[in-house]
Amino acid sequence: MNKIFQRNHCIADALFSLLPAVAAMVLIGAPSHAATNPAAGSKTNLMVRVLVVEEKRTLNVTIKGAYRIWALPAGRLLKKGKGLPVEQLLPTANGLRLGKEEWQTRGLRFEPLEDRDLFLNQSQFRGTVDILKDKNALLYAINRLNVEDYLYGVFITI
Repeated sequence: MNKIFQRNHCIADALFSLLPAVAAMVLIGAPSHAATNPAAGSKTNLMVRVLVVEEKRTLNVTIKGAYRIWALPAGRLLKKGKGLPVEQLLPTANGLRLGKEEWQTRGLRFEPLEDRDLFLNQSQFRGTVDILKDKNALLYAINRLNVEDYLYGVFITI
């Protein structure tokens, strides 16, 4: 019985230690945009943004199922399909190149239509991933997911 109390006490401590961070994300993150078309004013969900990759020269992107790729910040649909095999994403002088395709944009949003179908360098992600190029041609990846999915992922690891 004592071990169960200690385990529950540890989980409660972890939850309480996360409350200020979650409250800050909720307050700072609002309003946010829908996970679909970044330019659309459609359904709004409270989203969390997490920097998952920084200062990389290349990234490998894989999407298992149906997907869409959007230009950022314009919100223009660039490509849609079913199953994106491992493709290397590189910054270029004019924008970004994914495999053999190059787009004149400083960012891409990868939107899998099914959850957990998106992989960056063999790491699996929920939600969408925005990849941005900085002035030094380095790549940054930001995972965008709703608060419930974020908290689910955080509490599963406890």
